[in-house]
Amino acid sequence: YGKAPGKMWVAGSSEADLQLVAEAADGWTTIPPGFTEDDPDVFSAQVQKLRRFTARAGRDPDQLDICISAVVCVTETEAQMEQLRDNAYLRWWGMMFLPNSDLYAKWGIGEHPMGPGWMYARKCIPHWLDRAEAMDIIKRTPRAAVDRVSMNGTVEQVAEKLQPYIKAGATHVLLTNAAPIAGVPDLAPALMKTLKSAE
Repeated sequence: YGKAPGKMWVAGSSEADLQLVAEAADGWTTIPPGFTEDDPDVFSAQVQKLRRFTARAGRDPDQLDICISAVVCVTETEAQMEQLRDNAYLRWWGMMFLPNSDLYAKWGIGEHPMGPGWMYARKCIPHWLDRAEAMDIIKRTPRAAVDRVSMNGTVEQVAEKLQPYIKAGATHVLLTNAAPIAGVPDLAPALMKTLKSAE
């Protein structure tokens, strides 16, 4: 590592996770929009709580890195995005990129294919599913879930969706863009350029 070890970031948004960051980590990372309940105000409240915990631990909150590892699907047109809402890969994301399945009820988008109280990180090992099982889960995932766990649209639309998170305290933006996997040109570099020009 040289003279100093690399920075350590902690992922997770429970109170215990945020307390761990405040006491021992160099930064915090989360995955919007799904892991912030598709609500920038939830993220803002998490950041404020983290800053309080950090100050209480005798550390400077301004020294913390706060990373949003944002799930996005950047397309050239809305028509492209409309087609991608039926893409099996994006539907799988709609099922998994959230802290627990109970958010479907909060969002009013129907029943989660895995039922209530289900958590991907604790209860799913994709390699244990055969293709037929996986495709059945994807088929039962509502189209609306795609837009709840991923910031979708054109470069300008996605940049606008990211801005509240940046204003609420994100110091780093990491993009996971589904569009290229679904066969759409990768517009993430254009999105990053747009975000940087708005700094």
